[in-house]
Amino acid sequence: MGSYLSNEDQQSTFNSALATLERIHEIKQGLDISTVREDYIMKYKFLKAYFLELISVISPKDEELMRPKLKKVTDNYYLLRKLLSEENKNGINIPRSLIESFDLFESKLRNLEQRYGMNIPKNKDARFALSGR
Repeated sequence: MGSYLSNEDQQSTFNSALATLERIHEIKQGLDISTVREDYIMKYKFLKAYFLELISVISPKDEELMRPKLKKVTDNYYLLRKLLSEENKNGINIPRSLIESFDLFESKLRNLEQRYGMNIPKNKDARFALSGR
């Protein structure tokens, strides 16, 4: 039957998909750097950007399932900002569970991305990862 899209439309769709993948790649690099630096203010910002990029790819159902998780992380972000501003004054410690919520949300987003085939194969498919198959 063939495609209903012209070559120009197909090229535009490909370019758009490639641009999305490039933005997601840059966001994930930012997440890695934020994790290493333990900069959870910046990590939250990259997590939110990651989620917003994935919205264009995931189903509305998956988006709806992830929104409460984003809300929880957002609530933790604002709590973290408050605690950090009070920390200098009162020596308040940041709860471990608050920090772990950022890491948990990141792993959920990365797994979601994997489900949509936007990442390299998992271990069971590692034999194909570098072989070009």
